[in-house]
Amino acid sequence: MGLTLKNTALYLFIFAFSAVSQASSKIDTYHDLQNLKSDVRAAYVYSLIVDKDGRAHPKRNERIEKIDNLLNKIDNLENLENNHKEALSMGMRVYLRSAKNEAATYDVNLGSRTFSNGYSAYSELIEQIYAPIQSIQISTDIPKKTIEVFTLLDKIAEAIELHGERTIKTERIENLTQGDLNKICSSIEQNLKNIGRYSDARAMVKKASMKWSFIKSPVCKLNKTSAPYTITHYGSLMADILKEYASNNLEKSS
Repeated sequence: MGLTLKNTALYLFIFAFSAVSQASSKIDTYHDLQNLKSDVRAAYVYSLIVDKDGRAHPKRNERIEKIDNLLNKIDNLENLENNHKEALSMGMRVYLRSAKNEAATYDVNLGSRTFSNGYSAYSELIEQIYAPIQSIQISTDIPKKTIEVFTLLDKIAEAIELHGERTIKTERIENLTQGDLNKICSSIEQNLKNIGRYSDARAMVKKASMKWSFIKSPVCKLNKTSAPYTITHYGSLMADILKEYASNNLEKSS
């Protein structure tokens, strides 16, 4: 028996509703992944500078707790590709084992060991977070300005991370040049201008730019390595301003 007009309409409604629900679910996952990436990057920087400023230790623990809370949520997401979910789940467990051990055995006289033995787990986890983010951006209608904001957040996180690395003089920044920093900082300022062209983003960009002005000089000058906690703190405030705007746009699109 063929479909009646009424049944056809019902079928189309269910199909459309399912498609919208699936897209909404993917957007929620995208949001969770971006938050996870932000917390992982922040936890790493706080752990880098903890031996320069003890205030970073509780901040590092706060971020680790957030990451730990997201682990169970990631494990139960049904709209992540299996290979992404497995790699991400394993990467989070490896990272958390390393990060929790360092935090639990931290001693002000010994300092952090993140710069010597925690980078591998951190960098691999970041790659495993990026993979499903890129996949969702390709398959789902994520607003362009939202992607631009998260791209900017990555640049800011990179700049602050490099400042932390310079503060403790890790091997990974031995070949870093002023030219490299100039490119990163120019990209941050250009991206702020680009996002500021959106009428609903101007107030947000103004607030974020003010925070950027507080940290720009030490972050963008190779020989400045002072006040790593202050740099990381204001960088986090700037990130929070940008993330709130991006989250609001994701909610409107879901």
